[in-house]
Amino acid sequence: MSAQCDTVKHGYQCNNTYSHNWGQYSPYYSVEQGNIGTGLPDGCHYIFVNILSRHGARNPTSSKTKSYAALITKIHNKTISYSEDFAFIKNYTYNLGADNLTPFGEQEMVNSGIKFFDRYKTLTRKSVPFIRSSGDGRVVASAQNFTSGYGYACDDDKKCQTADDYASYADNIAIVSEADGQNNPLDPSTCANIEDGYEVS
Repeated sequence: MSAQCDTVKHGYQCNNTYSHNWGQYSPYYSVEQGNIGTGLPDGCHYIFVNILSRHGARNPTSSKTKSYAALITKIHNKTISYSEDFAFIKNYTYNLGADNLTPFGEQEMVNSGIKFFDRYKTLTRKSVPFIRSSGDGRVVASAQNFTSGYGYACDDDKKCQTADDYASYADNIAIVSEADGQNNPLDPSTCANIEDGYEVS
């Protein structure tokens, strides 16, 4: 992967004709700001920032891995010719794992930590962050990688250096159990209304 098209500041800008249209599978990328800027209005300052993040890019779930492998087989059996952009599929063998973070997903979370730290530097350089994670392996690994980036500042995505008085927070992540019967506010299944909706009387 080219470092020039995947940066802390702008996210993944490689092959964006395709990669920006993969829905929930798209790598993180910054979008055009339009008329809404990301800076603070004059006279304002941050006093608290909360970020809720999904895990980084991962291999498909076990059930999806089976479906995708079957799809590749079906394409091989049914396709007569391939366009230039998709010629690689002709000899492609599906061999992805399942569920765990990919190396790319690990780097996504490091980049997220760098960007968060740098964007909110007026707070982050003075405060010890409270970081919690659901207990699933890929989510814990995402939190750990976020903390690996937290504390670095980047200059135009070229050089990153440790900020003054930075300490590692990887060992201070509060891990919330996903076991049945646990009250896990990070698990959407703990709120039935997420799936079932609710009635307004």
